Amino acid sequence: MLKYIIIGLVLISTCFASVHRHNSLIVAEYDTKDRGTGDYVNLVLYHFADGRLTSKDTILDVTSRITNYELKNSLLYKDRYVITPVGHIIDIQTKLMLKRERSRLYETRGDSLIFYKFFSPEYTEYYIYDLNKKYYEKVKDYAGLKLRGILSPNHKWGLEFERTPFSSELLLYDSTYNQDTIIISDCGIGTPMSIYSSVFPKVPLCWFDNENFLYVSFESIDSNIEEPALMFKESKSRDTVLAKIVDRLELFEDEGTATAIIHKFNIKSRSSEIIMEIDSIPLACSNAYFYSDSDGSIIFVCSKGTYDIKVEDKKDRYFKFKNSGFNFSIEVEMNPEYGRIIKYQNKEIGRVWCDYGSKTTDGFFSVAYGDVGSNLGYPKGVLVWNNITQKWTEIEINWLSSIVGWIEE
Repeated sequence: MLKYIIIGLVLISTCFASVHRHNSLIVAEYDTKDRGTGDYVNLVLYHFADGRLTSKDTILDVTSRITNYELKNSLLYKDRYVITPVGHIIDIQTKLMLKRERSRLYETRGDSLIFYKFFSPEYTEYYIYDLNKKYYEKVKDYAGLKLRGILSPNHKWGLEFERTPFSSELLLYDSTYNQDTIIISDCGIGTPMSIYSSVFPKVPLCWFDNENFLYVSFESIDSNIEEPALMFKESKSRDTVLAKIVDRLELFEDEGTATAIIHKFNIKSRSSEIIMEIDSIPLACSNAYFYSDSDGSIIFVCSKGTYDIKVEDKKDRYFKFKNSGFNFSIEVEMNPEYGRIIKYQNKEIGRVWCDYGSKTTDGFFSVAYGDVGSNLGYPKGVLVWNNITQKWTEIEINWLSSIVGWIEE
């Protein structure tokens, strides 16, 4: 009897020993042989077995005529499908492009993907792709789909800004595409921009839940400066208005900072409250924005830094490290001596010259990297760390386009 027990234990241990983890990193690489322009990319898989790089496999080559613009910031769905920002669907398993027609992803519903094409504020078309039947067709019943702007989590409301001469109004739309009253008549001019910025200022906005959203207004540290909208109403001379605006911008540039006021607005009660203020924000070259991290926390990013917004407590917490998901974090500020510190479970695992746009999965971290002091617009390749080998793997790529993400096979 004892002999059979021992044999059984040996078989069980052998079975467990034979279980391996197979992870693959999806990467877009420019193809420099394509007329030497690098316009199109190859979509490839780097395969890892038990944390060790084993092989490289091409999903789509340059003949598919996919550009970096079409692939960047793609969504990985069901550990199998790449849904690009312009609406392409790529099946990783079959190495086929299931849908090429341009459209925007509206939402996912199991094996059904809803897309839309925006033609005008009065006319939008919706389409559905069935992943099982591999069938794409136009949606005939638009009930519950006709929305515009930034959608609430339940897709029943949409928020959209409409720019006035020197400010912004915020409009609310319901699911029948009807425009509600203007819920906020003056949201400000958006992120205060440096004279070196080449982007148009926008007002940071995000939904907190299905009834509340957050938005940010900015104020100069000089509260005596007249608001442009008020100047526009009171002055009969356009030249006078423009002259005052120039003076305002010059003063703002000299002062060099602003205060971000974060508001929470309830769409049912039409009431607003100030959650918090962040002062001494430098003029920016890019817009401030909100996003939700992998833990569901609301993060506010501005030219002063990255903040975890605690709405209920009306507090913010400055982030020295950004949560990259799956217990990984990356230093926000670039150190000129080494780049950024990478942590796993709050323990340092390396220092890398990189941006903080990393891609992670359970136990695996990847980021585009370069030599210290190099231009990360032309990275050296991809660095990968995993908790199995607890080592870094360098994948040198002559012309890296972007890291799409991880799948587990």
